[in-house]
Amino acid sequence: MKLITRILLFVLLTAMVGCKMVYFDQPQPRDGKSLSSFPKKFRSTWKYELNTLTISKSSIVQSGFDITKIPLSTIDSSSSYVKSEKTIYSFEGEHLSYKGYYEVVGDTLFIQKPRENQEYCLNNSVVLKKVGKYFILNILEDNGMWQVVHIEKLDNNDILLKLLNNEKLLESVAKDKLIAITPPDHVNSSKKSRDYYYAGDLLQIDIEALIEAGAFSDTLINLSQNNQWVLPMVSDK
Repeated sequence: MKLITRILLFVLLTAMVGCKMVYFDQPQPRDGKSLSSFPKKFRSTWKYELNTLTISKSSIVQSGFDITKIPLSTIDSSSSYVKSEKTIYSFEGEHLSYKGYYEVVGDTLFIQKPRENQEYCLNNSVVLKKVGKYFILNILEDNGMWQVVHIEKLDNNDILLKLLNNEKLLESVAKDKLIAITPPDHVNSSKKSRDYYYAGDLLQIDIEALIEAGAFSDTLINLSQNNQWVLPMVSDK
């Protein structure tokens, strides 16, 4: 899959490689009620691998770590690095630049540096819609098309983010509700597109039917409150 480049995108980076995506030319469903805030049941802190997502009333904040792996022999033989007991720096010109905390595992040095927090607010490019008892998150991608995600809270308090499966979409929706369109040239550099692009005119009843038919079957990610936070470097052992 291509990377979702706006929201959740941060968490979605490694989860979406290798599959075909479904895009729409506008948020779906067109008659769904747009919400100005996330329901209370979604508001909490959720963890996925190296990332932490905090869903608040009207935004999602992502924090996490960048992990750099360097052969220990490179560090030991280079005068460009300076180590203290727990942190490491490198020379950039005449100045020392902080690289992060480090840990040595075998013959590799793992450097862990926190990323700058990223905040994504509900606005014209991130649209949350209520569809009956369901919630649909629409995300405007850099290609000018919309990703449609079913966001679901489970009984165990986990949150699932699920994407449409194209085959099940076509099986469940009347043909006049979808018109295949040609993707923008700048995201279709190959002769055969990897993804599916539609001019969509779906209604709430269509989205409900898709959910209940299992068309949102490509689970993108499972956000859990129950996972214990493990230092990324330690988890790489």
